[in-house]
Amino acid sequence: MIHDLYINRYGAGTQLRNQGYDIITYNITSPIISIDVNAKLFAKFIQFVNNQKEGDEEIIIMGVSMGGLVTRHALTYMEENNIQHQTKLFISFDSPQAGAHIPISMQEMSYDFAVLSFLSLVMGGVEGAEEVMALYSTLRSPAALEMNLFDLFKIENGRISSADCYETFHNNLKSLNNCNGYPKNCKNIAISNGSLKGDLQTGLNSLGNTSGNPAIKFHINNFNAFQRTLTTVAGSDNSSVSGVCPYVGIQSCNSDEEFYISNYREPIEHTPGGYYNWYGMLENIINEYDAFELDYINTRRASYIPTYSSLDLYTNNPLIDLSSYGKAVVLDNSPFDDIWWETTHDNLSHTSLTSQISNYLIDQITNYSTSDNYCKDYNLTINNVIIPNGKKELSKASNDLSIENTTVLTGGALTVKSGNKIILQPGFSVEAGADFHALIEPCSIKSCNKLEELEVTWNVPGYFNFIDRCINFIATPIGGNEVYSYKWYVDGSYVSSNSSYLHCPKSWGKDRIKCIIKSGLYTVELNQILSLVSD
Repeated sequence: MIHDLYINRYGAGTQLRNQGYDIITYNITSPIISIDVNAKLFAKFIQFVNNQKEGDEEIIIMGVSMGGLVTRHALTYMEENNIQHQTKLFISFDSPQAGAHIPISMQEMSYDFAVLSFLSLVMGGVEGAEEVMALYSTLRSPAALEMNLFDLFKIENGRISSADCYETFHNNLKSLNNCNGYPKNCKNIAISNGSLKGDLQTGLNSLGNTSGNPAIKFHINNFNAFQRTLTTVAGSDNSSVSGVCPYVGIQSCNSDEEFYISNYREPIEHTPGGYYNWYGMLENIINEYDAFELDYINTRRASYIPTYSSLDLYTNNPLIDLSSYGKAVVLDNSPFDDIWWETTHDNLSHTSLTSQISNYLIDQITNYSTSDNYCKDYNLTINNVIIPNGKKELSKASNDLSIENTTVLTGGALTVKSGNKIILQPGFSVEAGADFHALIEPCSIKSCNKLEELEVTWNVPGYFNFIDRCINFIATPIGGNEVYSYKWYVDGSYVSSNSSYLHCPKSWGKDRIKCIIKSGLYTVELNQILSLVSD
């Protein structure tokens, strides 16, 4: 199953059809409802396809954008509930597996126009405001909130975070199947339209790579009010920056209460990833209606699906240069079995298909090998099962597979695959007109090690030598991987590496100690002031 926009692009559809593949398209008719609901509906469609197909060939599913998140949820839900999906390859195409960026200024702007639209019903207000109100309704829909990393209305104690339903949805998904919320019985691959070498988005830095750059400015004739939409304020650690407001509109703006940011002092709009023409969309609305007048536009696009999200990377650096680590390290820190690895391309438009991506897709689909064959069970026993007319079952085990007290009725079909042996026990029968296939075929069981955040704490035992007045610093990591690298600095100067232990010499008095600890793609920086007192 494949998204209809990609069937004939670069001849991929024709090539696959010529090799005997059937192509089915599935379009989500209600994309704004909860992803969980759409995933369960899609799971039923997968069952329908498996029961209608001829033969026992497993299917391939490509989910584009939110479709990749829906597909992941559907396949994992099916495995959790012992529903066979009979899928051998899952392709996630620039999907927000770890969330999406919707510019905060655009969220606030649409909310402002939602207010104006209400007024327009009474006062004859601003033509076109209803269109922006529709955007607001979409941004506040269940599906959008389950994907949006930074929610305008979720600001507490000077920090912005995602909506509660985002946390609920992703926590529930990750709890399924004990595999980070990913299916075990198929190969999972990912494609990101974002740069793998940490390139920032172009077009946002006409005034430098800083936050608060003006993206677009316009005014409304009827209200004689000016609007300007800026890139998100960039503080550190999601903190606010006083006195800077990324959106100025009809309503007053208090940046200490409303507008915040993240991402290593870079605006979230700059983050490497598949981009979307957020500000260009607003420009089109402004140009469509006489009530609006455009003053200037400096950029039309902003990051939408960050690279770290589409690859679901175990990292805390959204600006990370993945090319410096290499593909093997990146895969060790991602739940995917393979990713499109092309380190020369810049950030691409969200879900755009290039000839290189098309070639990668065709290679993954047509060159599928037994080494890519995954199964959930080591040994499997099929017992007390009746397979009726019109139903087709496929069961796989990496070692032994046994069938007992099971009947395949006329018109039903059962295929079993085992890496070692298949045992037909008493009570197993196949009626005339039914299909039964048994194959010895290797399959692998995924380890699915759960990825955890790297937490690091300072351990300061105290003065171990009273005469030298010396403190031992020990960085103690707690988390997923066991291989760490260390770099120690004193007042900005590098002093030592590859040890969790730092001994302070006698000459130090009051210094700033910093330790940078890395584990895989995860980095933690510790800072502490060392202040020695006299006797």
